[in-house]
Amino acid sequence: MGIHKNLLNILWFGEVPRKYARYVGSAQTDLSALTLFPHDILIFTDVFYTVHQSEIKGIIPVDDYYVYTRRKGGQDVSGCMTFSSEKEFRLMLFIEKKLMKLKESERVLSRNYEVLNHVTTSAINLSDPDIIMREFMNKVQALLNTRSWSLLLLNRERNALYFRMTNQNIRKKLNKIEIPVGKGIAGWVASTREAIIINDVRKDARFLQDVDEATGFETKRIMAAPLVGKGELFGVIELVNKDTGKPFTEDDLDSLKTMVKYGSIILHNALIFKEMEEMTKRDDLTSLYNSRYQNWFLEETIRKATQYQGFLSIIFLDLDNFKSVNDNYGHLAGSSVLVDVAQLIKEAVREEDVVSRYGGDEFTVIQPGLTAEKSRIYAEKICEAICKYHYRDIRLTVSIGIASFPEHGSTTEAILSKADKAMYRRKMNQKNGIEIAE
Repeated sequence: MGIHKNLLNILWFGEVPRKYARYVGSAQTDLSALTLFPHDILIFTDVFYTVHQSEIKGIIPVDDYYVYTRRKGGQDVSGCMTFSSEKEFRLMLFIEKKLMKLKESERVLSRNYEVLNHVTTSAINLSDPDIIMREFMNKVQALLNTRSWSLLLLNRERNALYFRMTNQNIRKKLNKIEIPVGKGIAGWVASTREAIIINDVRKDARFLQDVDEATGFETKRIMAAPLVGKGELFGVIELVNKDTGKPFTEDDLDSLKTMVKYGSIILHNALIFKEMEEMTKRDDLTSLYNSRYQNWFLEETIRKATQYQGFLSIIFLDLDNFKSVNDNYGHLAGSSVLVDVAQLIKEAVREEDVVSRYGGDEFTVIQPGLTAEKSRIYAEKICEAICKYHYRDIRLTVSIGIASFPEHGSTTEAILSKADKAMYRRKMNQKNGIEIAE
């Protein structure tokens, strides 16, 4: 009658309707004495029936039945099922398969819910979006059994994606890599806002070798999805290479879409919160830190230096002839100069140093771990950079004072005051140079 064997196996070794399993046979059972009805299921656990299936067929007193054998629990099990018509039998199998699919969907949704619940709890308890994003990505990776993942965020000004984080120890190698929207697999996902599976990147023209060449990592398969919050794309996540070596499946993609749909909301809100928090620390004009954050950071750095017997220095600087810019070309020109100078200072010092606009044309640089003499090296770089800078016909110079902990004071107020006084002495004497506090 053309019943596919696998269909019955799905029924029997899946969720068997117990009301149909009315008889259990053994080697001693006289099957011919049984009164069989449609939908009866007989299970034969004795090896006799496994080896001699033809005998089973000979003693079952109905025409419409199907015999099969499977290994279950380390033992061969034979069985058969009776039915009144093929149509009826197929209908029952159809319903059973639907039920099994629903149960699998429930299992997947339950796993997805666990991931989102964990990330939501983290978002409530933590304010750092980096920690929240890493928690989310680690959970997604564990759920989908992938070897690697990357999270890219969108730089709106440049309309390009940059790597915010990855689970591989290759973060520094990715710092300079930028992927324009529309280019590469991540760029394609960003431009279309569609999730995608590529199970052989070598056959896909969109794949960029740049990342693999920079990191030494070999990408074979990619699954990627867009991060969209409040209708705006803000990033892309990529899952790379399954641990098993097998291809990504549509079920994997469905799970990813579900988690990204709700996870994006959590991640987007965390990023917005961080941006708003960051704005309260920044100077509106130069985007450097403001004096309020400078004071807090200096106090924290002094506390740590006191605890661990460390050092720190602060560079206090003032532009010497900045007033002439405003007088000759107006305050808009003056604002433009301050923005340029802020950038020059940042480029002259270390990445871990905190550069602040103290007020007007005064700036500070807090340098954890440095003595005053070591800090002088960076102060000289600042002097050199600003001396080379000019606005139209006006060349600027800078007066700098340096004070350090614990040499010149043990409190925020003391160190700031010493650095300010050193700067003022330089300004009152010959300007354009560096003075270390007394």
